[in-house]
Amino acid sequence: MPRPDTSWAVNALRVQLHVRTTANQAPRCLIPGKADLSNWCSADMQVSWRCTNAYGENLGALNAPAWLGSTVEHEGHPLALRVRPHADSTVNRERLPHLVAVTHHLDRVREDGLPEAAYNNELAAFDADVIESLERYGKGLVALIETLAGRRTYYAYAKGIDLGMDALVELQEKYPGHRVTESRKASEGWALFARYRELFPW
Repeated sequence: MPRPDTSWAVNALRVQLHVRTTANQAPRCLIPGKADLSNWCSADMQVSWRCTNAYGENLGALNAPAWLGSTVEHEGHPLALRVRPHADSTVNRERLPHLVAVTHHLDRVREDGLPEAAYNNELAAFDADVIESLERYGKGLVALIETLAGRRTYYAYAKGIDLGMDALVELQEKYPGHRVTESRKASEGWALFARYRELFPW
C-alpha cells in the first residue's frame, strides 16, 4: 500500500506523522479530517506526532501539554501558576522581544487571595478572551499566567510594546464590569520566563 500523506497544516502549525519500527502492537492511526490510516500502519510500527510552527521550529510531541498548571507557595502566599513550557525558544525570543502584562483584579477572593471556586469558573470565557486578545494574528504569545493576592496576571511576549494597551482597550469595551490594567516591561525580555522556570521548575 502506498505511503499516505503524513504532513498537514492545522491553524498555521505543521503536524507530521512519524513512524518507527517497534515490536509493539499496531496503533490505530487516525488523522483529524483525513482517512483512517490503520490499514497502512503495520504491527511493527510505532506512531508519534510532531508539530512545527510556521517558522519550521520543532514544538515537540503533539501530546506534550500546551499548558502546565500548579499551585505553589510564594512569600508565604499561594500562587496559582499556568505556564506554556515550550514557549521559550530562539525563534520566539527573536520575533517576540517585548514583555507585556494584563492584570485582572479579581472581585471575589478567598482569605488566601485566590479566587472563589464558583467565581473562578465564571471567568472561563473572560480568561479565553484575554489570551485571544494577546495572541491574535500572531502578535503575541501568553507564556505565563499567575494568580496571586487577588490578581491574575497574563504575561505575554509581543512583537510590539503596545500590544498590552490594545488588548486592554478591547477587554474594557467587552467586559466593562471587570477591573483590568496593563503594564509594559520592555527591559525584562525573556528573563521573567527564565526566572519563573528557576523558581518553579517545570
